Amino acid sequence: MKKICYGIALPGVLVSTVLVIHFAAKYVFVRMLRGSSHLASNTLVHWVSWLGCTFGVTIIAYLIASGIPVFVGLVSLIGALFGTLMSFQPMGCMWLYDNYSDGKRNPTRKWGLMVAWSVFVILSGSFLMVAGTYGFIVGIIKPPDRTASWSCSDNSNSVMMEVVVLGSC
Repeated sequence: MKKICYGIALPGVLVSTVLVIHFAAKYVFVRMLRGSSHLASNTLVHWVSWLGCTFGVTIIAYLIASGIPVFVGLVSLIGALFGTLMSFQPMGCMWLYDNYSDGKRNPTRKWGLMVAWSVFVILSGSFLMVAGTYGFIVGIIKPPDRTASWSCSDNSNSVMMEVVVLGSC
């Protein structure tokens, strides 16, 4: 079962990691080479700078993620706090902002159902935000038995459990 779960989770984790590393490296790269001819030309300086930024961001991210024992919990807390707040709840709010006043003048059954759905999206997003935040705070305060940073012991069960918990929230 562990191999199947890793086989399903790893492609998404790798793609999202590459996207985040690319975003940070591109920011540093453009800031370094802004105003020079190397920014948009295919030169040795361009490629050395780009690869240096990419590998530098990767190494720094690895050191931070591996060096902080509760890093997964902190990332989960940030996701619980801001994930629904920035991607789930605004959809209900935006629909209400755009359509509530027009439909209130001439209410239809479809408008009423859409209002109910928008309110449900906002309330369920609020519940997920509060419940997820509470759960991850409890998990950070009382973490399961974890191994030390950079140890060689098998921690695949605890890491996979956290991936499964993150995927379900």
